[in-house]
Amino acid sequence: EIRPNAYNLVLGLYRDSRNAEDAMKAVELLQSMVNVGKKSPEQCRGTPLPTTQSFEYTILALASMKDAEQAIAEANRLVRLMEAQEYLEPSVTVYNALIELCCKTMFITPELFDKAINILETLKEKSISHPQLTPNAETLSLVIKACSLSEREDHEHVLKTATDLFSQLVAKETDEKSAVALTDSCYFHLMKCVSMHMEENEEDKKERMLELFSEACQRGLAS
Repeated sequence: EIRPNAYNLVLGLYRDSRNAEDAMKAVELLQSMVNVGKKSPEQCRGTPLPTTQSFEYTILALASMKDAEQAIAEANRLVRLMEAQEYLEPSVTVYNALIELCCKTMFITPELFDKAINILETLKEKSISHPQLTPNAETLSLVIKACSLSEREDHEHVLKTATDLFSQLVAKETDEKSAVALTDSCYFHLMKCVSMHMEENEEDKKERMLELFSEACQRGLAS
């Protein structure tokens, strides 16, 4: 496993870089790993096959691209490419990376909400035959984040969606003080959703945000 781990370390460096050129270098490196499956051992020269982490890191690296539409299109291609690798078990982490990329590149656009929900529904459908693609706590948290970053006019629908997802995370907790599925990010982005999309009077909005903050403190996620 040393070779794929070494390649993934490099992809991780490209992921953490904010250079658009490094995003394309990540794509090129991943493609060279994918191409190994089409070559004989003599032609591979030590290049390993990609792992799901390879795809995850490369998709996240695309956030550095200047063209958001091109970044999302390339990420969608990489997801399809991962699914085409017969030796790989599809991973929810790759789809989570796609949602995270959308949050970074489609920031404030109304389409961000639709894209995140579409990915979530896709995972639910695929999980019927591939249980490992069942949306996890990170998936739900990222969709809540997308709700908070998407500027839309259907405020009630967006807030209800985020609140329902948050309730699913709460249901995973053992008690009012545990924080297994819930994170400070979940609370922050739901509070932001309330701030943006709650159309009741300001007093109700303030009360709900303070309630969420108090819950986060009780779980040790804020102080």
